[in-house]
Amino acid sequence: MPGYLPTILTGVLLATSAPTGETGWTPVIPALPRPEAVESVSLSDVTATSSNDVWVVGDDGWSGSGQPLTAHWDGAGWAIVPTPEIADFDYKLRAVDAVAPQDVWAVGNGIVVPPGAGWTTARPTRMVTHFDGAAWSIVPAPAPAVGTTYTLEDVDMVSATDGWAVGVFWGTATDMPDRWQPVALRWQGGQWVRVSLPHVPGGNAAFEAVHARAANDVWAVGHQGERSLVMHFDGTSWRRISVAHAGGSGVGNTLRAVTAVSATDVWAGGRACEWVDGSASCGPVVLHLSGGVWRVVPTDGGLGTQIWGVAARSADDVWLVGYDEQTVPGQETNYLEHWDGVRLTRVPVPAAPAVAPMSGLASALESITLVPGSSELWAVGWHGSDAQVIRHG
Repeated sequence: MPGYLPTILTGVLLATSAPTGETGWTPVIPALPRPEAVESVSLSDVTATSSNDVWVVGDDGWSGSGQPLTAHWDGAGWAIVPTPEIADFDYKLRAVDAVAPQDVWAVGNGIVVPPGAGWTTARPTRMVTHFDGAAWSIVPAPAPAVGTTYTLEDVDMVSATDGWAVGVFWGTATDMPDRWQPVALRWQGGQWVRVSLPHVPGGNAAFEAVHARAANDVWAVGHQGERSLVMHFDGTSWRRISVAHAGGSGVGNTLRAVTAVSATDVWAGGRACEWVDGSASCGPVVLHLSGGVWRVVPTDGGLGTQIWGVAARSADDVWLVGYDEQTVPGQETNYLEHWDGVRLTRVPVPAAPAVAPMSGLASALESITLVPGSSELWAVGWHGSDAQVIRHG
């Protein structure tokens, strides 16, 4: 992959230490069962209010039927919880956040497919759902203007009365200037409202993740073209934040995860990609706000590694998850990395049952969360055709 190593690996992806031998991570037993008549399962997010109240969301993976999946762990086992069915609408849930056992939010996106219209005329749109302790229901979200739409990628609640959902606004008219912009919704006064954001000149911008540490300290990350996109809400308004760039000018940075240890200690992760001969060469990007400055942190990951989730137990105990394609060339395998206050170190993931790779795809971790009031961590993703759930602590 010529051109990628000199621009991205230098000072960004160089290994900092050898992998540690003790992980502390174990698979959750019993495993989440695959629903009947579903060929595969992929989990995209996890949230918890306690070790006996954990939610995961995802979809039917490679099956392609556009059906969402939500499941609940009660400390002893899993229960698949049905989601609302909507005629002529296929949707998937991308993110979930629980305020309490009877107050859980999930967001995502879907496709409206009128009878006989086919996928060529389908339009993506947002989906917001809520679990009240008994069932999931659809919650109204602000309607986009005619000729536009938006989808949602993440949700994070500050409390039962305050929270955020983020994604991307689509100006569907081909002549609309700057037609891809980040979008943010806020839950206040018992309704979701769209909040004003700084305009991103040139468009091609989207939010991928949000972390609401407090009502006056909210971070959202994503990308704009080849640059990382980072914005901060101080309780009054959003402003764009300048951050470090990994690699040269031709290397595209995308942030997919963010968490704040404190108001002055923030982590974000994602990928840095360069197109070479029509294919993308990608490696991990980890950014850290410390001392008032955003810096690129060297990682143990190399080519093929991407970061999808980040969670922090303290300033010197931060975990990142994702996948890499180095352990088994051509196949995606789990990736875990740990910050001990000095450096990032790759951590082995517990062995999973052998699977037959599907088109070169084997396994990945897509999200990680900290159980409130404890040191317990949960991470989710997929392994072959099945859901994958592991925990630590």
